[in-house]
Amino acid sequence: VEDLAHLPKPDPRAYHAVTARLGVRGADCVFVDDTRANLLGARASGMRTVWLAPEPARDDDVHHVITGLDELEALLRRGFRAE
Repeated sequence: VEDLAHLPKPDPRAYHAVTARLGVRGADCVFVDDTRANLLGARASGMRTVWLAPEPARDDDVHHVITGLDELEALLRRGFRAE
């Protein structure tokens, strides 16, 4: 947090600071989190978002919803496209 000038999630500037430091575009990143608010900040910074939700859900504000990390493999195989 100190390296990001105390910009915590879900502030979109925090995600921009990380991608700038890594030298990548937000559009080239996938952000996985179990907190919806953090995903909204990541999406605002241009990242693809995956919500690790406690139960199956549909949410138009995040790109993908999964209920277990084992589901990430299927998303990777599909290239994060919807089924």
